[in-house]
Amino acid sequence: MVTQQSFMFISSYEPLRAHVHNTAAVETMAHLGPKAFPSVTSEKVNTTAFVFQKQPEDRTRLEQVGIYFRIVKEPSAESKQHVFETALAAMRAGQENPLL
Repeated sequence: MVTQQSFMFISSYEPLRAHVHNTAAVETMAHLGPKAFPSVTSEKVNTTAFVFQKQPEDRTRLEQVGIYFRIVKEPSAESKQHVFETALAAMRAGQENPLL
């Protein structure tokens, strides 16, 4: 899912975050920030993309470690894509990458 990042930080979304924490595990999250898409150039549209896995088993859910990418400082959608693909390739090759 791709959404605005506000649900991760604003206090009014605390019940939503608690619900997600109690029902799902984060598999992957890419915090993209502004300018994630070429057609959306506003600095006010800050995005995140993520995959949650529904996980009813508390222990399994709490022990699962997600993969996170922080790409908020890249200046354009193209550079965000390049950095993400580079980080993903490094991860798949077993190499360290500062975005992980």
